Amino acid sequence: MITRRYKSEWLKKRKHKLEVQIEKIDNALEILTDREYKIIELRYFVNISNKYVATRLDLMEQRVSEA
Repeated sequence: MITRRYKSEWLKKRKHKLEVQIEKIDNALEILTDREYKIIELRYFVNISNKYVATRLDLMEQRVSEA
């Protein structure tokens, strides 16, 4: 059985690890062009298909897949 102290330590480490991951993602998003950012936003945060993203941004579907 996991002790409270061990669980608390584990949760703190897990929280820190997730905060570092979020910071890395934020940094990566900051260097994208506006179009690249929009592609990522639509594809992964709005969760729409490459085909729909391409149509919406007037791009070829292949270009969306490369982003």
